[in-house]
Amino acid sequence: VASPERKSAPAGETAGSGGHGTGGGGSGGHGTGGGGSGGHGTGGGGSGGHGTGGGGLESKKQDPPNKISLTLSKRDLLHQMVNQTKQHRQQIRSLENELERLRSGDMLNKCEVGVSEVEWRPGDVVGEGSFSTVYRGSYCGTEVAVKELKFKLSQDDKNYFRSEAALLQQLHHPRVVLLMGVCTGAARPFMLLEYLSGGTLYNLIHNTTRERLDHAAYFVVAKDVAQGMNYLHRHEPQVLHLDLKSMNVLLDSYYRAKIADFGFSILRRSRTGSPAQRGSIRGTPAWMAPELLTKGDVSAKCDVYSYAIILWEMLTASHPFKGLDIFQIMETIEAGGRPPLPSSGVSRELKELITSCWAQNP
Repeated sequence: VASPERKSAPAGETAGSGGHGTGGGGSGGHGTGGGGSGGHGTGGGGSGGHGTGGGGLESKKQDPPNKISLTLSKRDLLHQMVNQTKQHRQQIRSLENELERLRSGDMLNKCEVGVSEVEWRPGDVVGEGSFSTVYRGSYCGTEVAVKELKFKLSQDDKNYFRSEAALLQQLHHPRVVLLMGVCTGAARPFMLLEYLSGGTLYNLIHNTTRERLDHAAYFVVAKDVAQGMNYLHRHEPQVLHLDLKSMNVLLDSYYRAKIADFGFSILRRSRTGSPAQRGSIRGTPAWMAPELLTKGDVSAKCDVYSYAIILWEMLTASHPFKGLDIFQIMETIEAGGRPPLPSSGVSRELKELITSCWAQNP
């Protein structure tokens, strides 16, 4: 697994310095041939000359009037072309904005499903958390996971819920659980998610009645999670999980992993970017980065830290910070404490990967 160092990648780099010049019209000037017959001069007397005074041939001519008007016409033409280009760009931006608005509205309509389109039994629970219950259900003949919220939403929250769902519905990656739709018309809104029969990675690690995977199989799981998170972090706009843990890593029947529940990480934050009220109590401290626990600082580094805890969990088959309560866990993490790595049986490369991912000052 390539080390996902806790470094912020630059959001973008500005392109080169090549500007657009309006360079002047070359080095070949227009000469004013001198004197001679037929010349226009201020002095009179030359044959055919038009003059008011006496004598002599003219040594230089003045620029013909039609040449000045020609130069102005070129400049006017250039300005006109520039203005037309600006107008065309503004029209293109306007069309792009209108197209995006139409697409957004269309996506909102597509992600919304009716209550009657989904079937599930209240007793068919496959998972439960503090804020939602997951049922196994059916939608258009397809087996799905129905994730029902335990709290009601205001109208503004419903609109935000739908807009975020429309964004998440665009995410397509083999290591990310597919969001199939949402229903805000129900008494308690719910999401429709891809159903995976293998349960959670947490249950696989800690359920003693299940057969444990060997190190090679866990290596595949670790790689799957890294690929899924890399996709989310590189997506435009970027998607941060902020609650990555073994309970949110789902497995299929072949023990291939997919990342789930990343949608609520976005919903937990207000539109201004500050932590939402529910976000202040949501999350599992044992998997949370110190900067997220203590300051509420949010970045991709938070997910990298959580990934290190998952690696440690698979390696040791233990609960992180076992025996400590929530406040003790927070104090330990803030002080730089981490779960102890095994003294033997672990490669140097794996130890370096884990310690670099959960470093206190990445």
